Amino acid sequence: ITGAYSTTPTAALQVIEGILPLHIKAEQEAVYVRTARLRKTSNYNNINFNPNNYEDGTTSTKFHPAIFQLEDRISLKKQFLPVPGLNIFTDGSKIEDKTGSAYCVMEEDTTKYEWMAQLSPFNTVFQAELLAIKEACLWASKTNQQIKVWSDSESSLHSIASIDSKSPIAQQTQEILLKSTNIKLGWIKAHVGYSGNEAADVLAKKATQEGIPTFIPAPRNHIKSLLQKESITRWQKEWDNGETGRSVHNVLPKVKTTSTPWQRPEIMFVTGHGPFPTYLKRFNIRSSDSCGCEKLGNPLHYATSCLFTTSYHLTKPSADLEPLWWKRVMNNNNSRAKIKKLMHFISENEPLLFPKDGDDN
Repeated sequence: ITGAYSTTPTAALQVIEGILPLHIKAEQEAVYVRTARLRKTSNYNNINFNPNNYEDGTTSTKFHPAIFQLEDRISLKKQFLPVPGLNIFTDGSKIEDKTGSAYCVMEEDTTKYEWMAQLSPFNTVFQAELLAIKEACLWASKTNQQIKVWSDSESSLHSIASIDSKSPIAQQTQEILLKSTNIKLGWIKAHVGYSGNEAADVLAKKATQEGIPTFIPAPRNHIKSLLQKESITRWQKEWDNGETGRSVHNVLPKVKTTSTPWQRPEIMFVTGHGPFPTYLKRFNIRSSDSCGCEKLGNPLHYATSCLFTTSYHLTKPSADLEPLWWKRVMNNNNSRAKIKKLMHFISENEPLLFPKDGDDN
């Protein structure tokens, strides 16, 4: 991926490329599979992962295709045709870290009943939309009237209409619909002035603050979010306390899962694992760590003071400002461009820059 020397510390390359260390990634995946798929309790970084706190998305709809007759009950047509009598409008909302689910029962333009639920911060709008539809269907199932439940969430309606749906809330809604033939579902376009839909939208937003606190399991991807957060924390501790890649740690003290824009020349320069006398002597490739100008041949020397590389020089820092110098150089596009040219010059002029083995003996 990087073209770096094989001796370059793996820990440094992982931070440069934003790649989670393999041993951490493997443990993360193991906990996810155990919790989400095997439905067993797991522990990671002293955090308990109870499968009952997360949706069980391992089973599809339990109904036999012969009895799964919902095609005529769920309409996704782009046309709003309210039925005479009662129509129920549903919606879900998320404002910052608060999630709300709501529906309102309307007869003409009169509100007959309202329901609001405040969900947990980890619940999604999709879950809130589905819950509102399910609760609306549950309310409608207790009446003897023909009722249509409206939602502006196509994804929720598709989930309920699918026999392969793995959403527990969608499956519960399917069960209600199959038992209660007086209910139909329909799609309604949002924010175009339909009074019932607008009322449900206001109610869902209100539910984020005033709804009845309601627990529904978190989506399975919430497990991944928590595991990723804990994995980053663990990676950061390992990076801070590691013994290798310290030159890179000075420049990139914080780990993240996005890569730096550094290419092979910059990586060789910042790690010191490149065509430098100091590196070549360290790995017993040359007997001397001196440059051709008889100074210590390390990256800083070539970038700031070597007689042979004056065209590529950057301002030399004082000893106490070296750490800051590295950060500024490696985070500045113009400086990195000069480093690339410097590294190319070094690679093309090794006979000039490096003394022959034995010359200093």
